[in-house]
Amino acid sequence: MASPHEEVSVNQFTLVVDEMNCRRCIRRVTRWLRDVPGVETLVVDGARSSVRLTGTMAEEDVLCVFADTDYVPRVTDKVPAD
Repeated sequence: MASPHEEVSVNQFTLVVDEMNCRRCIRRVTRWLRDVPGVETLVVDGARSSVRLTGTMAEEDVLCVFADTDYVPRVTDKVPAD
């Protein structure tokens, strides 16, 4: 945990996951992503098969949850930490 005087960088990006097109898929992907260290918020748009993530998580950690799955995420709208 960061001290009150330590600045924490926040990342923000959207994942497009084309294979995430049913409720079961959305629940599965959401469960995986909320367990990634540093994820503070995630907003799923099922109609667009996308997930908007905000937090101190590393992009590599987020993408790692999709290893050995049929889901292939693409990062879009990336706003890196300052």
